[in-house]
Order: sequence, then C-alpha cells, then structure tokens
Amino acid sequence: MSNLPSHAIAESIGHEDRGTTIVTVGALDVSGDEVGIPLVDLIEYLTSTLAKIPAKFRSTAMLHIKGYGDYVSLDSGISYQRPETDAELADRRRWLASINAESEARDRAQFARLKEKYGRETT
Repeated sequence: MSNLPSHAIAESIGHEDRGTTIVTVGALDVSGDEVGIPLVDLIEYLTSTLAKIPAKFRSTAMLHIKGYGDYVSLDSGISYQRPETDAELADRRRWLASINAESEARDRAQFARLKEKYGRETT
C-alpha cells in the first residue's frame, strides 16, 4: 500500500477538498511513578510552546492528555490546527490517487484471472 501523507488532518483522510492540518508542536515529558511538574517550569514550557504557534491559529491550540493501560500511563501532546498548505493538499491527493490506482490494478488482475477461469466454460 502507498505511504500515507506526511501530515494529519482533522477531516477524513479521503476528504477531497482542502483539509484542516493538525500540527503537533510539543508534549509534556512525564514518566515514572511520581508525576509532578514544577508549576514554574510548566508555565514557561507552555508559554514558549504557544509562542511557536502563529498568532492567528493560537485559539485552536490544545493540550491533549490520554491515559491508557491497566497501570495507567499517560501520553500528552500540544497541537494546533491550520488550513492544509498547497503542498500538503497535493501530497494527500497524490496518495488518494495511488490508492485508487492500486485498487483498479487489483480489480483488473482479478477480472483477468476470473475471465481466464470461467470464460472458457460453457453453461
């Protein structure tokens, strides 16, 4: 199967029009049994991460925290959303076209095989 596009979008990956790119800009480094982050360090990190996000997209910035497992582990990420660039849209459309081409080639090969197998039979 073809390689996926190098970016993620908020819509379905098969979305034909320009999508909304999700840009990851950071994560909290928390691990171990005792999880604690000094508040001063946390605020400094969040402030510097927010500064990396273009001002017009800062309202979309989110801190995502996800717990999983029987002995809960946490993942975190900081992301924001912006419109897909022309290059990202072209990359995703290229991927979609390659998926369609692969499917067409697979269907044609199966049709040829079945035609060979059953085309010679008489009913």
